[in-house]
Amino acid sequence: MQKDNLAWLDCLKREGIRRKLDHRLGVSYHDMTQKQKDIIEIDQKQKRDLVKSPYDPELLKKTKIAVLGHSVSQFDNIWHQPYMEYFLLQNLDLGKFSRFQSNEYSESRAYLCDLFDDSEYVGVVSASWNSKYSGECIDNFPNWENVSYLYNYPNVILCGHAAHLECESMFRLFEEDFSKEFVAYISSFTGPVIGFGIWANQIICHRSIYMKLQEFHRKMIPLICDKEWPLTIVKDKRVLFQHRAIGLLLEAATNMWVASQPFVVLENASVKEKWYG
Repeated sequence: MQKDNLAWLDCLKREGIRRKLDHRLGVSYHDMTQKQKDIIEIDQKQKRDLVKSPYDPELLKKTKIAVLGHSVSQFDNIWHQPYMEYFLLQNLDLGKFSRFQSNEYSESRAYLCDLFDDSEYVGVVSASWNSKYSGECIDNFPNWENVSYLYNYPNVILCGHAAHLECESMFRLFEEDFSKEFVAYISSFTGPVIGFGIWANQIICHRSIYMKLQEFHRKMIPLICDKEWPLTIVKDKRVLFQHRAIGLLLEAATNMWVASQPFVVLENASVKEKWYG
C-alpha cells in the first residue's frame, strides 16, 4: 500500500472515524475522486480545530432528545433519562402534513410536527439506537466523549453514523442513473456538498440548527414525495428495502442538507454488522 494511503488510514484511525473502506466508504482512497478526498481533508481539519473542555452540566437541563419508535417494546432497550422524551411515530400529530403519517416515510415525518418546547439543545434518535449501534449508548449521553463539543461549539452536530453520500453503500441500493438524478435534484436546493452528513436521521444539535433542518424538510418532503421517482431497489436488495424506498430518499435528503452546511459532524457510533441482515 502506498505511503499516502497509510498516512490517510492512520489519520482516520487517530480521529476515531470507524469506517471500513470496503463497506462504509465503499471505495478505496486510491479510487476516490478529488472531491471526495477534499471533503475528507476538510472534515479532518474541522475536527483538529476542536478543543476539548468541560461543559456546564446545567446545559443538560436545557437538552431534549426525542426518542422515536414504532412500538412500545422498542423503548425497553433504553433506560429512560430526564433529557429524553418517547414518541410513537404513528401517534405524531402532523397537522397539515397528515398525509405523510405512514411508516413509508419512516422517522423523517417527525420533522413535520413540533416535538420540542424551548429546549436549547434538541435531537431526534431511533428507539432502536442501543440495539442498532455499537459505540455510545443513547441513555449514557451526558458521558459521551464528544458531548462537550456540542455544548461548547454552536456548529457541532452529534450523530450515530456520519456519512459521505457519494460513497455510502446504502444509497447504492438504487440504480446508478437514478441516484445521480436524485443527488442533482436535492443539490439544486441545498447547494454543493462540502462535508460529511448524518445518516438515518440521528441528530443532536443546537436548536437553531434543528429548526433550519425542520424548515428544509417541511418544504422538501412534499416536493420529493409528489415527484414520480422510479423507486426500484436493485434486485438483490429488493425484498429487504423496497418498502422503505421513499424513506431512504428522505434520509438522503437530510444527509445532503447537513453536508452542504458549515457544520462539524461528529460520529458517535457505527451500525452493527448484522443489523441489515
